[in-house]
Amino acid sequence: DPIWRDEVEHVSHRVYSTGFYYGQPGQYVENSRYIRQWQIVARVEQCDETGLALCSLNNKFSAGDALEVVGPNVRPFAITAEGMRDEEGTPLQEVRTPQSRFTLQLPKAVPPMSLLRRSVDLSAK
Repeated sequence: DPIWRDEVEHVSHRVYSTGFYYGQPGQYVENSRYIRQWQIVARVEQCDETGLALCSLNNKFSAGDALEVVGPNVRPFAITAEGMRDEEGTPLQEVRTPQSRFTLQLPKAVPPMSLLRRSVDLSAK
């Protein structure tokens, strides 16, 4: 499935190669830095059948940010961050305190340990 092949590009990695498939490989020395083009912003702790997710923050983000949801047995899908609330139910425009818990309405239910990520180039220069 091409979508899962594409997923290996979404994790922090170095340049991929064919390994030993075509014989003894040479060393790739042009650039040994990691490629980091996605950042995890939150982890879903639980989610009800309506898609209301209780999340734990990893990296700050704001209402209106373009995010992707990926998780166990879930094809990645895009969302726009909106409707975040703290544990007391107060609306949030930005979630910024690491490890804080907040709720977020997703378009569908996802399993615990699903991740919210955003596209951002964090590769070492």
